[in-house]
Amino acid sequence: AKAIKAARVLQHIPSIEMIAISGALAMGNAKKEDDIDLFIVTSVDCLWMTRLVSYVLLRLAGIKVRRVGEGNPRDKLCLNLWVDTNHLVVPTRDIYSAHEVLQVKVLFDRGRTYEKFLRSNSWVAQFFPVGFDKARLASNSKQYQNSKLKFPKLAAVFLRIFETPARLLQWQYMRNKKTREKVGRG
Repeated sequence: AKAIKAARVLQHIPSIEMIAISGALAMGNAKKEDDIDLFIVTSVDCLWMTRLVSYVLLRLAGIKVRRVGEGNPRDKLCLNLWVDTNHLVVPTRDIYSAHEVLQVKVLFDRGRTYEKFLRSNSWVAQFFPVGFDKARLASNSKQYQNSKLKFPKLAAVFLRIFETPARLLQWQYMRNKKTREKVGRG
């Protein structure tokens, strides 16, 4: 319910293309003390500004987001996976990553992004052919076609103008907190 509430808030950001649950909750085996992992896909060249706006909107909506090193993550959002539509391919091609690709549960999809994500990671069929076919069939379902709204040009210009300062600011914040995460422009 908390993930759905967050998705309803975040889907109003025009540069968000897809919001999905990942991790233990997506698998249906989350413990009471776990956080809520979200996977967010943005428009090209808007990831860092979108990320910044997302955290501000969630705070204004009163939705709790987990902070780095926080002791009790229970029921807090963890916005831990961010990519733009030019970076949909999962670089590690192993059984664990294939499982992660197939386990996501889409809450919001603008412009068939989930279908593009699956197509970009068709290699997972080597590990899970039946699961991949089921996911592809689900991606064609009307339930995922939440919005066909085009990214407004004015919003795109605004977000892209501030993309570099937003990225540099967040990279600076992350500098001493990073562990194994891969951080880049997209």
